[in-house]
Amino acid sequence: MDLSSSEIKEVENKPKTIEDVNVALENVIQHAGELGLYQKLLFFAMFPFALMRSLSIPINSAGSYERCRMFDANWTHVLETLQPPDEETPLTLCNNGWEFLFNDIPYETIATEREWVCNKASYIPTVTTFGFAGTLLGVITLGVLADYFGRVPLIIEAGVLEFIKTKELRLTSVLLIVAIMSTTLSFDTILRMSENIGLNIFITFTVSAATEVPSISLLVFLLDRFGRRWLVFCPVIATIILNMTNAFVSNNFASGALLVSARFFNIMAYNTLIQWTPELLPTSMRASGGALIFTFGNLPLLLSSFVVFSAQYWPGLPFLIISVFAILGASCALFIPETMGKPMPQTVEDIRNLSRII
Repeated sequence: MDLSSSEIKEVENKPKTIEDVNVALENVIQHAGELGLYQKLLFFAMFPFALMRSLSIPINSAGSYERCRMFDANWTHVLETLQPPDEETPLTLCNNGWEFLFNDIPYETIATEREWVCNKASYIPTVTTFGFAGTLLGVITLGVLADYFGRVPLIIEAGVLEFIKTKELRLTSVLLIVAIMSTTLSFDTILRMSENIGLNIFITFTVSAATEVPSISLLVFLLDRFGRRWLVFCPVIATIILNMTNAFVSNNFASGALLVSARFFNIMAYNTLIQWTPELLPTSMRASGGALIFTFGNLPLLLSSFVVFSAQYWPGLPFLIISVFAILGASCALFIPETMGKPMPQTVEDIRNLSRII
């Protein structure tokens, strides 16, 4: 029977049903090869492991296997019946060690070597915090020793006293410290979150670190055109928006893109503060005062590991925490005196005059 062109077109445009798709899929599977010898051997080889997991590890509310707890059951009875324990069976912490996947990081770390997981997971941020505390203690101690043995102590003491008794200098320093604290916390948390978004940690870290070159290059071009204040405030606001968005994103690639973008703007804000701080201190205390401000500004490094650790309670929580602190830092930047186009302050009186022009 011959079909007209209109009838052929009607047949071609007829929508496919689910049955048609299933039949086509079955044909493809049959052509590729169904359950063969390899698939059968693989099934029987993996069956004991799958059986043991289903018998010994409970399923949590999310529908996945528990990582830290197992049934506290009569295993002799379980193996005899090959039936999983009842749902009412009490749970206990895993006490026979863990098997780790090395897909993202293909080598042992101190966490995997010492099994710092589950009830010992908090050891990781604690050790990191002690490391940063030792660094800060060394900076302060060696700085004091260098000033004592390398310079006239009376000059240093006079500078510190002047720093304490000058109201304008105290206020500006506190605002700088809070702004630096917020950007430091954001900087280190974003860096550490690179390993938590489900992508290759080395690629993510490399791409994230590569943002420093364009970020600093753009900053050099903009710094003397828009001023220090707006190049702290605006990038921090951009970082807040990106981090708040990232808190509710589940796609790994989208989260990685937001993370890299947030680091770009955070680097810009942090380097602006590095430039801004010595421009707000008189000559007599520019070095020691700047060191003091950045020492206090780096104190949040003691907390950043715990901020990252909070992702165990909710993956977006670290982003919300650093966003709240960033809002505080951006607010402080608005009240720090602008130094663009102004000479460097030489005396405390210069600081007072600069502070009158917000």
